Amino acid sequence: AFAKFRDSAVFRASEMRNPAPNGHFLRLYGQSDRELVENSNREASVMQALTMMNGSLFRNLVSPFSVISREVRAANNADEAIDAIYLSTLSRRAGAEEKETLRPIVVEGAEGKGDALWTVLNTRQFLFIQ
Repeated sequence: AFAKFRDSAVFRASEMRNPAPNGHFLRLYGQSDRELVENSNREASVMQALTMMNGSLFRNLVSPFSVISREVRAANNADEAIDAIYLSTLSRRAGAEEKETLRPIVVEGAEGKGDALWTVLNTRQFLFIQ
């Protein structure tokens, strides 16, 4: 796995500073500061929700250069685009009801596909299980 930092340098995950600096995505989502044993946090917070809804993570994911954006653009139809979003975020294909719900949104083009991705990223399953 590779991580991209603000200065555009690419590092292997094992080369990342541990613990991550304050304000980093990993720290925001509960990574321990390593000052005490078992100092991680598994509770959801308002900051996590705001980051998912408005943060740079979403902007990076909908960038035309991200892997998920390329996969969704390469899809031949709305169902394939929805499956690409689900496989990338939840590691499973979308169910029939989920496809039925997202299909009208995805057919609206690039903005609709971004809206569908935002919707999946803000589901309880992604936020609290994945």
